Amino acid sequence: MPKYKIKILKDKCIGAASCVGIAPEVYQLDDKNIAYVVKEDGDTPERTDLRLSGTTILLGGGEIQMAFTYKNAKGVTYYLHFKDVNLRGGKMQRIYFFARDVRSGSLDAVPAGYAVMETKRTGMPVLKKA
Repeated sequence: MPKYKIKILKDKCIGAASCVGIAPEVYQLDDKNIAYVVKEDGDTPERTDLRLSGTTILLGGGEIQMAFTYKNAKGVTYYLHFKDVNLRGGKMQRIYFFARDVRSGSLDAVPAGYAVMETKRTGMPVLKKA
């Protein structure tokens, strides 16, 4: 079995304690409700849910990119991503999109001021300004 190293991104932790509920032997909350790792190395990450907000798992020295997930009404899981695009006038703009796989530019949380909505016709998730 491969070895995993778990690292908390403290600025991304929302203090929901989901990680503690799933794996209390690995995670705990400090006095400010920010998660910290009790057991940094482990044999299997199955119980630590790779997509917990604010968690990065390092595998063999390489970082596994975390991504916000959304499961639509049809049961299909999508992952949130962003891309900075150059518009015709030279202006840079950030776009957000969902994909069925994790790619470069994945996000581990919905950006502030946005909410996830599901399109009625296709079931595709989209971000709308809240």
